Amino acid sequence: MAELFANFALWGLLWASFSGLARGADYPVDCGKEVSEPDDGRRTSGSGKVVQVIVKSCSTPSPCTEEGGTSEQCRVAIGPPEDLCVTSTSSSQCPRKEALLLGWKASPLGIEFLRGFYVRVHSEDGSDVQCQRLALRTVAELDAGDASMEFSALVCVQFSTAYSLLLYAYPFPHDSTYQLRTATAAHTSRACEDTHDAGYCSNCMNYDGYAKESCIRKWVPENITVSGTGSTMNVTFSKAPDSYGISSYTVLYTRRQEVNWQRVTVQHPLQLQGALQVLLHDLSPRTDYCIQIFSSLPDSTRKAVMYHLREPDEFPILAVVTVASVLLVALAVLLQVCVHRRCLMQKGPLVVERKGLFGSLGSPSSPAPQSCLQSSPPSIFLCYSPWGGPQHTRLALALASYLQLHCACQVTLDLWEELSMAREGHMTWLSERIGSCRFVMVLCSQSLKQSADRTGPPGPQPLASEQERLFLAATSLAGEQLLQARLTSGDLSKFITVSFSQDGADAQIPRVLELAAHYRLMQDFPKLFSHLHSLRLDQPGYRLHVGNIAPDDYYLVRSGYLLYCAINGTPQAPDTALAPQAPVHCPRPAGP
Repeated sequence: MAELFANFALWGLLWASFSGLARGADYPVDCGKEVSEPDDGRRTSGSGKVVQVIVKSCSTPSPCTEEGGTSEQCRVAIGPPEDLCVTSTSSSQCPRKEALLLGWKASPLGIEFLRGFYVRVHSEDGSDVQCQRLALRTVAELDAGDASMEFSALVCVQFSTAYSLLLYAYPFPHDSTYQLRTATAAHTSRACEDTHDAGYCSNCMNYDGYAKESCIRKWVPENITVSGTGSTMNVTFSKAPDSYGISSYTVLYTRRQEVNWQRVTVQHPLQLQGALQVLLHDLSPRTDYCIQIFSSLPDSTRKAVMYHLREPDEFPILAVVTVASVLLVALAVLLQVCVHRRCLMQKGPLVVERKGLFGSLGSPSSPAPQSCLQSSPPSIFLCYSPWGGPQHTRLALALASYLQLHCACQVTLDLWEELSMAREGHMTWLSERIGSCRFVMVLCSQSLKQSADRTGPPGPQPLASEQERLFLAATSLAGEQLLQARLTSGDLSKFITVSFSQDGADAQIPRVLELAAHYRLMQDFPKLFSHLHSLRLDQPGYRLHVGNIAPDDYYLVRSGYLLYCAINGTPQAPDTALAPQAPVHCPRPAGP
């Protein structure tokens, strides 16, 4: 009879899980009801039975027999916990973390064999894993009337971290129905600024575990001051707190259009108040220098500044020339205004050309570091279709290289951030990058439109790969934000669609992105450049010239040459796109 009852209970659990009664899916973060924090560990059931809950730590759920279960008990299926809810709260037990309060009820299925619960909490990046075991001590056996009894557990989690919570009822056998006995929930903890003031959150020592390590790695020097003339330059910056464990700092410097960086290492002095100073010698006057400062920690954040080194007598000469110019202008202002107006009336609109904008935009060699091109280059998240094959992927890589190396943009591309994607998780990485970048650019094609609009051939479709699912999620997220911006009169300029094909825009742009600005490359690239940098290239009486961005001369720079090869499908060296200094094996197009 015991074996017959066990088999009947097992089949009942299977039927309940497939009919939606077994709670194995994700639960909402907030259950919408009051959940009491665990007190003295005593619970009273509906039938008046007193149950004592003993909380213990654990590493992994133990087998059934190790929890005191008999062979008969270990063959009986205990239903998963029901009505699981997760609520953010504050607790003195979590001084440096967010407190999560879990509440649930026991399942009536197999409750007479229930001996306790396992609570497992782990972050998506694997940096935080916790386990609690709640053992039940009762004087009488529980029955179905005791299923209304509520249980709760308190766990402490790190700030700004995605977690998965799993709840097991035990004893349980390790068999194929193991996952059917699990209740799960997903939760993303709040940011530190949501519960504490800015001063508390700026101190990395107020965090624990992985959150503390991440905060220290993101530390950058503050109050960087650069001064000097002639061949000497003095760099001053504030040091990190001694508790951060930073042993030294590195100062890199080079001339603006060069890539040969010089290195100076400064040791971190303990118990020293004030700023650190670095003296750089044998420099070239009348030259722009790029300076980067970062700590000795792995993957630490860098901070870059630019400084123009003057000659010792450059400032006095400049002052004399300025004073003389002001006097001349004051004496002849009326005459100059008349002459200027007469020239405009006779010669037409004034044409002004500026070459070499943003550093080395017109130079085909020696691209300068992006931090030196301009103080805050526009950030772009480039999204492309994985269904276009290797040729389309090569085209997206060439376009990203051209934008970053020649057009003074900071491009985010999945091919360049595989390590960050693996560390943060694909969806977390995607959501964070789309939200933080100034622009979201989608490289459109016919295959992209068919996949995003689901207008492919009829019949069963193959399962999408991880990259394809990531692209579909990026397209949906961009379309949702674009529609929301349209409804709320927000900024629509963040979303851009581009294409290289001569086909019309209707054949390439997905429906969810029809509201975004569209440019056909390379014909409309000057307009795209103007969009990204918020510059008006043409206006009455003024024309701003930027070299090598037009259809007839963009290939005269190395990164543009690689883009030309990708557009025309011409073979090239395998490492050319990743190393622009490598020789290019692509026929040079005819010049203008």
